[in-house]
Amino acid sequence: MALVANARRVPGEDPTFPLVQDLTDFKHILTDEEMQMYQANASKPGASSIIEFVRIVDESKSKTTMRCMGYRLCTFLDKTQQFAGVADTFISFNPTVAALVWGSVKMAILTANNVASYFEKVTGLIMSIGKLCPSYEKFGGLYSGCIELQKELCDFYAIIIRMCIKIIEVSRRQTVKQMISSLFIPFENGLDECDEKECEQVIPNLTRLRQCDTSSLKIFITSRPNIEAQLFSAGRPRYKISVTEENVKSDMEIYIDVMLSRLLEEGKLKLRDGSLIATISQALRDGSDGM
Repeated sequence: MALVANARRVPGEDPTFPLVQDLTDFKHILTDEEMQMYQANASKPGASSIIEFVRIVDESKSKTTMRCMGYRLCTFLDKTQQFAGVADTFISFNPTVAALVWGSVKMAILTANNVASYFEKVTGLIMSIGKLCPSYEKFGGLYSGCIELQKELCDFYAIIIRMCIKIIEVSRRQTVKQMISSLFIPFENGLDECDEKECEQVIPNLTRLRQCDTSSLKIFITSRPNIEAQLFSAGRPRYKISVTEENVKSDMEIYIDVMLSRLLEEGKLKLRDGSLIATISQALRDGSDGM
């Protein structure tokens, strides 16, 4: 995850300018549903905010086989909360910046939390960054009167916001990979051959895939008409190919005749009366019912 210092700052500007720009970029990557979640989380953190947030994260993991990893977040969240607590002392252009920083961090963590294999990597990264974050003990006494320090701290958290953007973007790709993997369950013929549990797994994931940015992904699904309505509701296919008995009847007849001839040639089918081959062919055609 390559992150570089933001070069958009102009001398003499509000020290929060690059941070505000990255917060705007963060909003632009969110879906409507994610924006609602973001707005709900974008409030200035209080005294119990860290404990409550870590509890929510750990409770989500306690319902799975994954171990709880909220402890990895604590140092980073604590120092981010310290920054949010003093940022408003000089932020006059946009007094909500501190709340938006806190909301962006929470949003990125919650998004990664939906992808088990990725969340462990994210929490490991956050734990490492937490050790590098400036603490109030070091900057608090100088902060309000030192414009240059204010700029450096805002630049630091601008990089954190860009990290949050990357976390969300990668989480989405990982989510798509998981959904695609769940679609490729083995079945003999078409989706109608899946049992009820497998269908319950595939069809909701088709809906989620449709909501993701998967413009380069092409999915081909075969099934009998009995679950056509569910498929159209979940996947909204661009093309539909109807294969009726009349469509395949001639193909099936050719296939049967070719296979019977091959079996006779290979000696795998032996008949005392050669005229029986026509009777066998007709019985197979009738039994195939066009399928």
